[in-house]
Formats: sequence, C-alpha cells, structure tokens
Amino acid sequence: AKPVDAAVAFMRSSLGIDVSGLVLKHAYRGKNTRIAHVAFKQVVRKIEVSNGDIYIHIGPDGRVLAYDNGLYQGRDASKLILWDGALSKRFVKPSLAFGTLAKYIGVQMGATRLAEVAKAASAARGAHYELQGVPGVREIVWAQQAYVHTKTGTLEAAWEFFVNLGVNYYQAHVSADGTRLLAVANWASSATSYRAVSPHKKDPLSAGRTLLSYAANKNVWPEGWHQAPQPGRPYETSGNNVYAYALGKDATGRRSIMPAASANGVFDFPLDPNQDPRLFKNAGTANLFYMVNIMHGMSFEFGFDEAAGNFQKINYSGAGKGNDRVTAEAQVEGLIDNASMVAPPDGISPSLQMGLYANGNQIRDSSLDNEVVVHEFSHGITERLTGPTHRADCLQTPEARALAEGWSDFIALYMSASGTDTRDTPRTFGEYVNFGNQRDQPYSTNPQINSLSYESLNTLTEEHDAGAIWATILWEVYWGLVDKLGFTEARMTPNNAKGNTLALQIIMNALTLQACNPTFIQARDAITDAEWMTSDSQYTCNIWASFAKRGLGVGAKF
Repeated sequence: AKPVDAAVAFMRSSLGIDVSGLVLKHAYRGKNTRIAHVAFKQVVRKIEVSNGDIYIHIGPDGRVLAYDNGLYQGRDASKLILWDGALSKRFVKPSLAFGTLAKYIGVQMGATRLAEVAKAASAARGAHYELQGVPGVREIVWAQQAYVHTKTGTLEAAWEFFVNLGVNYYQAHVSADGTRLLAVANWASSATSYRAVSPHKKDPLSAGRTLLSYAANKNVWPEGWHQAPQPGRPYETSGNNVYAYALGKDATGRRSIMPAASANGVFDFPLDPNQDPRLFKNAGTANLFYMVNIMHGMSFEFGFDEAAGNFQKINYSGAGKGNDRVTAEAQVEGLIDNASMVAPPDGISPSLQMGLYANGNQIRDSSLDNEVVVHEFSHGITERLTGPTHRADCLQTPEARALAEGWSDFIALYMSASGTDTRDTPRTFGEYVNFGNQRDQPYSTNPQINSLSYESLNTLTEEHDAGAIWATILWEVYWGLVDKLGFTEARMTPNNAKGNTLALQIIMNALTLQACNPTFIQARDAITDAEWMTSDSQYTCNIWASFAKRGLGVGAKF
C-alpha cells in the first residue's frame, strides 16, 4: 500500500479516528532511511485546528513504526467554542484581537488604527486578512480564523496571527473574543548570552565569569528568557520569569529603574572584583537575571511548575496564577550585609533584593554571589510548595523558619557541589560576600568538622543558626544517596538513578507533602514519605540512617 493509504488504514483500524475530519498536509520518504513520513491536519467545519496534527512514520514494508497524535479528541459539547456557536456574538474582528497580542510582543499601538483587507478564503483556512498599519513590522501581518485545543480540554475559536518583527517572528493565537492570548510561538532562534558566574560555581573571585548561552528548553521557557524587544529597542533583563534591574540615573540624570540592556542580546559587561561594584551595576544585574532564570528552570523540572505556583508573568499551561514573575533588584540601596526574598501567594510577584556587603573599605555585590542568589530564590520555592499556593504563612513559626533557612542552604550546596567532593569535604556558604564562611561551621558529614545535631536546637534558636542544623541533616541525606548511587553533573533535570538528583527530587516532593508550619520531625516524616513515593522505598534505610546520625531518627523528641 502507498504510505498515505497505509496511514489512513492505521488511523481507522488501530486508533478509531474519523479521517473525514483530516486533510493531508505533507508526505515524503526519507532518502537514506526509506521511511515514509505522513502528516495530517485536523479540520473542524472547514477551519484548521492549529495544533491538531497527527504524524505517522511508515517503514519500507508498509508497517507503522511510530506516530505522534496531537488531534483534539474531546467529546464534551460544553468544551467546544466554535466560530458559528452560541458564543460567536462575542467574537471580535482580528484588528481588535491583535491588540492583546501587541501588548505581549511589545508592539506599541498607541492610537494606531489598523486596516483589515479581506483575502479570499481557501479550503480549511476560513476568513483570512491582511492587517495593514501595524508599527515596526517587517512585512504585512496576516490573520486568519483557526481553532486551538487547550490543555484544559477545550476546542476554542481563535484568531491566528503571523507577525515578523525582524529579530522575532511570531505565530500567535488570540481567543476569538479578543481577550486572551492562547498560544505564542517565536520562530526566531535566541542568540542571547550573558557574562556571568557559571551556575555551579560560587562567585567571580573563586571562579571568574564566563560568557554563557541562554539555556533553551521549550517546556520551561516556551518564549525564551526575554520579552520581545520593541522595534529599534535593545534586549533588556526582563522576561516572563524575572525582571532584573538596579537603581541608577537615566540620560536626564533622574533616578530610575534600570535593567541591563544589550542591542544584540549579548549581555557582556565589565567587572573588576577589586573595585567598588557600584561602578559595575550591569554586571551584577546580568548575573542576577541569569541565575534566577537558571533556578526557575531547575525548580520547574523538579516539580515547582505553573500548577505548583511558580513565578511567571504568563502561565502557558493555564494552571496556577500568572502575573507573578520575580522582581529582582541588584545593589539595593540601604540593604547592607543582607539579601532577602519576599514570596506572597501565587499570583502576586515576589521581590528578590540583593544588597551590598562591606568589610572595612571593601564592598561586594551579593548579586554576584551565586550561593546567596540561590539561597534567596529557594525561599520562594519552599514558601510556595509548603501548604496551598494561595497561602504564604506556612513557614512562619520559629521552627518552620529555621527549616526554611536550612532548605535554602541545602539547595545552594546542591547547585555548587563538585564531582570531586567527598562527604568529608568542608563546604562553606556565602564566602564571597561575607569575606569568610557565613555559617559558624562548614557543612560536612564529618562530625569533627560539623558537630551540629537535632539536639543543637536546644541552644541554637536564631533561625539561621537553627537552619544550619537542618541543612546539615539534609546534607547527610544527600551523601547517603550519593554514596549509594553516585553523582551526576547533569543536576538541572531529575534523574532518580543518581544520588544527588534523587536527593533533591525527594526533598522537593517532601515540601508538597508536609504540614503547614512543620516541625523538624514533620519535615523528616515528609521526606521518608516522599522517598516511598519517589523511589518505592528502595532507599528507606539509607535515609533513616542519615537522620539517625544527626539525632533525628526513630523516636527523636524535642
């Protein structure tokens, strides 16, 4: 049978698909593999479903080798928002719907009135228009009727737009009533890069800085790290997950919020660590922007995603609440020898403030200390994952606040761990900005290097001091698993076959299980429950041994 016929027969017999609702879009046979690739597009009442495709791969012998089914297969009539349905009276013209997209991609419409020029409709395309008069575009904007099936199971009428801004080229869908952005794809490849401290290094003194590339991951950052620059404007340290800036003077000499900016997307700013960092604000801002995006990506992969209440201006999945990207300020005036993270409930932007640290005449910028940035960002993770996302008061008791400090130290240790470390290696924290270890004892599983135990809570009551106890216990858990399963440098994505990544996954999962305002014992129990959930109790003995070593084993009491 011909590949197209074989594909149709497979869809009918094996998948039960009504092929009358499909049109053939493309078919070809690979020159080297002789495998045929056949693509069909879903059509509803003569209008294409933009993300409704099925792609079938057929071997030389006519057998189906693989397929990818992205068709809308809902059966609930209440989930259909059709162009000719009951809600169509609310639908608007594409020129009005374009305003919603323009706000997102940075096209300044002002009082601009667009001209709609109707084009002849063709099969499966519905109404089709040119939008004339859009500012800053390289070519005419096209608009056409379409459908989009969403992750909530709805098939929704939409205006589909194609917008070429030069640096960026967007295919976007706005709800037919013009109120919501349903989907955006940027066909341009990002070439942004950042002079920053490598994410698994500590600071510019111990590790220098490197020109680092944007970490592409369409699952985590569907639109990349940056908001699209307006035509003729530079890239700025502003995106869906973070707006990073420092206060400074603008061209008129007025005090102003100033993100770091780059005309070509290369954020490469000078820094002399031996001089006053206030002379190099852009270097600190770029490092802060880079590290917050890195932490967003890592935590997203380990479970702190949109549904779990993470920090995003736009939640692409529709889960959770948006409009809460991190506002990150470098070199906060008046914040001396300190940094902070304020994380309100889901839907309200957290504030990350990075101060300057002084030792006599020496001044250092905490925005350049990756351990401190990770520590503060991690407060946002633990605040949102503990208890329901509409609350921000589940880490408020003295013991819970100590736990929060411990988790933040632990995640900082996790990010900067080295494959050459051993369980006895002394690990300091915040050494760059504090001109020495910020904690009273280095982190290590060797009791002669770090003597902290659960019993130390009797005398250590300040939350950072008490937090070091919890971080020490978590470090024991970490090494119990690393000794068992080994270490991977690929720590940004889950891997339950390696000790370091499994440890973080268990601890992240435990955050979602524990009580509001947990005690050390409740946090411990959440970790043992999470280990059962994550790895089917394979490492229960390792984890209990780690807890027991620091006095938090079975029967521990405070």
